[in-house]
Amino acid sequence: MKIVWVGLGALLLAASVSGCTHAPKPIPVGTNSYYYGRIDAGSKFGVTVGDTRETARARMTKAGYAYNADIGCENFFKDISGCAGDERADSYSLKEAVRHGNIDLQYRDGRVVAILWDFNLLPSVDL
Repeated sequence: MKIVWVGLGALLLAASVSGCTHAPKPIPVGTNSYYYGRIDAGSKFGVTVGDTRETARARMTKAGYAYNADIGCENFFKDISGCAGDERADSYSLKEAVRHGNIDLQYRDGRVVAILWDFNLLPSVDL
């Protein structure tokens, strides 16, 4: 019986903590938390706002982040960034013990203009 209670407690704790990691949509500029954020000045994940796309890609690859795709201002990226028009971003994956999600580098005229991230405590599971 004790094992059941311990297991139930662990499940409830994981559910409550993962609920705290959901990012607002869109992520406000200047938000810089462990699980989500958006900066338009400074550095994060080895990339500096203002870097060229080539420099940023090289730094992300060197740091071990997996490149996902070149994405446009649509669907989930529009939801988290509030982007408009023809803005684009490179999307990278992060898979750590306590953070799973995406890092997006938003570009304008070939330079990084924003760094966004949206992680969860637990990996998402496709059912």
